[in-house]
Amino acid sequence: MMKTIHLALATAALAALAAPAEATVPVYYSVTDLGSLGGTFSEANDINDLGQVVGKSVTAAGASRGFFWDSSTGMIDLGVLGSNSAASTAAFALNNNGQVVGQSGTLGDYHAFVWTSAAGMAAIGELPGDRWSIANDINDAGQIVGVSEFVGNGYNTSHPFLWTPGEGMVNPGDKTGGVARGINATGIAAGESGSEAILYFGGYAFEMGFLPGDVESDALAINDSWQVVGGSSTGGFFGGSPQAFLWTAANGMTSLGNLTPGDPHGQSLAKDINNLGQVVGWSYLSMLDADHAFLWDSSTGMIDLNTLIDPLGGWTLSAANGINELGQIVGYGYSNSDPSIRRAFLLTPQDAWPDPVASVPEPATWALMILGFAAVGFQMRRRTEPARVMVSWA
Repeated sequence: MMKTIHLALATAALAALAAPAEATVPVYYSVTDLGSLGGTFSEANDINDLGQVVGKSVTAAGASRGFFWDSSTGMIDLGVLGSNSAASTAAFALNNNGQVVGQSGTLGDYHAFVWTSAAGMAAIGELPGDRWSIANDINDAGQIVGVSEFVGNGYNTSHPFLWTPGEGMVNPGDKTGGVARGINATGIAAGESGSEAILYFGGYAFEMGFLPGDVESDALAINDSWQVVGGSSTGGFFGGSPQAFLWTAANGMTSLGNLTPGDPHGQSLAKDINNLGQVVGWSYLSMLDADHAFLWDSSTGMIDLNTLIDPLGGWTLSAANGINELGQIVGYGYSNSDPSIRRAFLLTPQDAWPDPVASVPEPATWALMILGFAAVGFQMRRRTEPARVMVSWA
């Protein structure tokens, strides 16, 4: 039986930072190189509870393609919509039924798709009057969220969308134009509108605000307990020092910090959260002039994932983009021997990993949700963690 020892985890991470490369340090994750479609670039964007992974890669001919990966098939090229060989694709998310969503097309003319191994790739359309679309996430019910946009006549307008198999594509409640980036099991979506993080529910768009002193925020993922993660910035994610946040109805938006506390150039962005409240993303380390992938939970805080893998394994993990309910993490990193090689990775927890136990809120009813936004926070309880299932890869 594994013990939950968060102090040991944090101590080991600090020791790994200080230890020389030759020292023996605990290895909490094994690293699987997911390869590529023939080129030198690949990155993983999402992972489901079966350990299947999606992302994008470059082919030997230089084409950008979305991929699906599992341990039995390896990396599969998803192809393109239609017959345009010049089109590029990217896969952003998948559910536990193996349905994959993303975008396919050429610059300025992308179209949202859903892909299955049986039926291949199919477009899901755009909102009325719009010209292109991107699908960002899908839940196990087959509900898809993303952005639909009109570009032309010197202006562009974007709208979030919710697509369902029975009703097609609708606007989930946006007021001023925006995007839906994540969706949970109950169909609640999170995204951005008017440069502010937004929660879409029941035809309404709820504004989540900003971290103190910031003017922009974006919600990137939401779990089944309606915990939301993303980034808040003083003025744009590419120039305003973004900071990763966690939002709950009870506490509002709180900063998750970064991997270099006190560094005026420290930055971070939270990309995904699972139902245990574990968060993954990236944080900029100015002293290394590099991004490092992180794992955060309420007991350990933010930890550099590079301190939890074999230091002699030849990897620098730059960004963690997805995490499943088993604690497996995907993203991209670089080869220490050849920094021009960027590869998608899969991290699998090992027996030495101390199970994190985070306190997460119960899924709320509609009535409690609305009351929570007005004045009252969610009721909190300690969630029983499911038994860990170790995955052995061929």
